[in-house]
Amino acid sequence: MDISDANLGLLISLAVMLIAVVSVWRDVYDNSRPKAFFKRFTRVGKVLLITSFVFIAVNYFKDTHTEQKVLLVDIAKNKSDSASQALGKKLTASQEELKAFQNALYQLQISVRETVLKRVDSSYNRSIKASNEALAKYHIKIIDSLHTVVGTLKLNANNPQLALAPVTQGRQPIFLEKDGSDTLKIQFISANNTAYHIRLTAYFFLQIGENSQLLEKEAYGDGQSFINTGLTRTLTSTIQRDLLLYPQIKIVLYGSFSKDPYEKEIIPYLEVIDFNFRDNKFLGKSEIDVKKFKTWLSIQ
Repeated sequence: MDISDANLGLLISLAVMLIAVVSVWRDVYDNSRPKAFFKRFTRVGKVLLITSFVFIAVNYFKDTHTEQKVLLVDIAKNKSDSASQALGKKLTASQEELKAFQNALYQLQISVRETVLKRVDSSYNRSIKASNEALAKYHIKIIDSLHTVVGTLKLNANNPQLALAPVTQGRQPIFLEKDGSDTLKIQFISANNTAYHIRLTAYFFLQIGENSQLLEKEAYGDGQSFINTGLTRTLTSTIQRDLLLYPQIKIVLYGSFSKDPYEKEIIPYLEVIDFNFRDNKFLGKSEIDVKKFKTWLSIQ
């Protein structure tokens, strides 16, 4: 059977009091004359006993009160954990439903594209055939030059474009969670369609060139991240606090994303940002030569 901390403390206090009384028994108990048991205690003994009992009672009350508080905190924590787990399950289910919907939408887009191609191709072939039959007596034949044009038809909806979120109402696309914080947040959008499987690495340079000085690199996007059209998504990472001292750092975002849920088409991504970590201020974008950048970092 488990014993509570308060009860255990009570037993220890009683044991200590008993040992203390026994050690000074002759000074606190008068056994020289026949009297009732409690009347044989001397004045010092009575003070010692009363003080000890008061001390024990106060400590027991305090320990019991503390245990009740801890119990209430544990109950509240368990409820919070249960609610968080339930919310997490709902969120996971919602994400799975969203992915399934995106997959279905992508398949529908592909199906529409193929249907358009087949119908245009069929109509065009019939037109070419009828025209050639009509012109056969003149030994003239129309050459099918439009077929290759139709074959290259693409829907804009199948070509997502990952980009930094625009500056709106003074809100910048890259910012520290708060001044002096070591949490850097970068906001992205995807135009035309959903961008899947986002994998980005942020390279923090003091300067870029033949003598480029790389201060740090952090991952943004684990390959499971995706951004729906028309939505803004914030990717977060923790940086070294030394960066907060610099008024201008070049951040090179390099990586890739997929235009489809199955990663059949991988699209490279490169963006250069100037950021003032000291004042938590977005300074704008820069340009960089991709080949030189890969050479500096030995990226294949």
